[in-house]
Amino acid sequence: MWPFQHQYQQAREYLQEGLEISRDIDSKIRIASILQSLGQLEINCTNYEGADEYLQQAEELANRIDDAHLYGFVLSSLAEMEIGRRKYARAERYLQKG
Repeated sequence: MWPFQHQYQQAREYLQEGLEISRDIDSKIRIASILQSLGQLEINCTNYEGADEYLQQAEELANRIDDAHLYGFVLSSLAEMEIGRRKYARAERYLQKG
């Protein structure tokens, strides 16, 4: 068991609970924000596939609701994920997009 694994799991559970509540009340900005947080958590755990899934959803939703601040934040996380994957050209494209 690596350090902080328990805390990451607990954070994941809290975020999933928040995501469910946000979906129940149809708060799109909260949904996108929590998806971004889940993606960032997965980046921190080096689970890039999981991060990609959350961040792609967050990107689409932030773009759809036209929240430029959140959209830029998500693009930054996507770039960080691609750096973790050593896909530097893709990371650069996300940064330029933002």
